[in-house]
Amino acid sequence: MTKQAKTLEEQLNEHPDLKEFVVSSLEFVNSSKLTAHEADEVLVERIRKFGPKLRFF
Repeated sequence: MTKQAKTLEEQLNEHPDLKEFVVSSLEFVNSSKLTAHEADEVLVERIRKFGPKLRFF
């Protein structure tokens, strides 16, 4: 199966650290009462903080 043919879920399952990060980020944003701009700022900061720890490359 080519990478393009894989679903997002299949691709995330190949990278458990990234999947955990994405799921926790979505849960945080969905459970908060942030504006889109505030959510964007929070997510960018999360990526900066946790991005180097992710092992998906």
